Amino acid sequence: MLKAYRTPKDRRYYTDEQYFKYTGQQIQKNGKTVIYTRMSTNNQKDDLNNQIEFLKQYANTKGIIVDEIFEDIGSGLNYNRKKWNLLIDK
Repeated sequence: MLKAYRTPKDRRYYTDEQYFKYTGQQIQKNGKTVIYTRMSTNNQKDDLNNQIEFLKQYANTKGIIVDEIFEDIGSGLNYNRKKWNLLIDK
């Protein structure tokens, strides 16, 4: 199980080191920078957009270029998330 870190505003995030340790893979030196966001319902679409903008701004302040953005709207209680699974497969 991946343990989420929290930002000062209580947003969850994970590191690539956590992912690679969890999957037993070697850390990739060349890759893409991606943003993944998820909300539970369509009623939270504005919150989803706010997450994306926050993460893009954060990346920009760190000099990171975001290559791709993945968005899911659905339950966080399981891993039946289309874009999450696509991201993991990539």
